[in-house]
Amino acid sequence: GRMCQLHLNSEKPQTKLLILHQAVSVILNLEQQVRERNLNPKAACLKRREEEKVSGVVGDPQMALSASHAGLGDGHNPVGHM
Repeated sequence: GRMCQLHLNSEKPQTKLLILHQAVSVILNLEQQVRERNLNPKAACLKRREEEKVSGVVGDPQMALSASHAGLGDGHNPVGHM
């Protein structure tokens, strides 16, 4: 709860219900991003790069790219083969 509270602008006390609502919101947002990426991967990639530029990501773009994909393994997508 404390880590979530650090990233909020609200001064409301964190209840279990509020934390669950925040978790649902984050999960729904991530699911939407995955759906967009699956429907149009090239556009999603361009959108993500534009957001990174706006947010002020500095450094080598290849390093940022490899770090963001480090947990993806060999690129095999079992969901795509169903």
